[in-house]
Amino acid sequence: MTDGTVRRPGVVAVFGGTFDPPHWGHVRAAEAVRDRMGVEAVWLVPARVPPHRATPRLPAEERLRLVEQAVAGRDRLLASPVELERDGPSFTIDTLDALAAERPPAGGGGPSLLFLVGSDAFREIRTWSRYEQLLDRHPVLVHRRAGCAVTEAVTVLPRRFRARVTADLSAPLPPPRILTLDIDLPDPKSYRIRELLKQHTPVDHLVPPRVAARIAERGLYR
Repeated sequence: MTDGTVRRPGVVAVFGGTFDPPHWGHVRAAEAVRDRMGVEAVWLVPARVPPHRATPRLPAEERLRLVEQAVAGRDRLLASPVELERDGPSFTIDTLDALAAERPPAGGGGPSLLFLVGSDAFREIRTWSRYEQLLDRHPVLVHRRAGCAVTEAVTVLPRRFRARVTADLSAPLPPPRILTLDIDLPDPKSYRIRELLKQHTPVDHLVPPRVAARIAERGLYR
């Protein structure tokens, strides 16, 4: 493409997390993948019960509402309730398998989903439930988070998966690729935002305006 972007019609990027709360880092990462990968949409999926993190401060339903506010009016960014619709821990492999089963293959018969994950979370992937099945079934895009380079994150992989890693965003998605996006993005930390809110310190510069408004209106994280 002359503008340096890729076009992937029929492909949705799935961006999971606790989003407790969603902040500018989440939004900018989703926008970067939308624009650089040319996907149909980016779905931000709050975990109902995150298996690898402490219990979120807010219930899943409230975090979903905050994500809806974070992406409101932003082209091709959507909040998805898929993990709120089932009981038990929100294992990524189950979410991706369920979504893939509901979607037809993308152009050329390739995968219709691309899993988006930060480098800090991906560094722990060998602790995830059935992570090898996940990587064998679904392409992944790892984007850089502060304190963890993407090149560092992918070194945890067994050799057969490292052979699928590429920084070429135009590479075909099958066999399930592990794409890397090393790009500077805002990277506030949700735990720090929660601390500031507990101290009644404004966080308007760290979260989208509608998120800040809902937090203030409902007295969240106090």
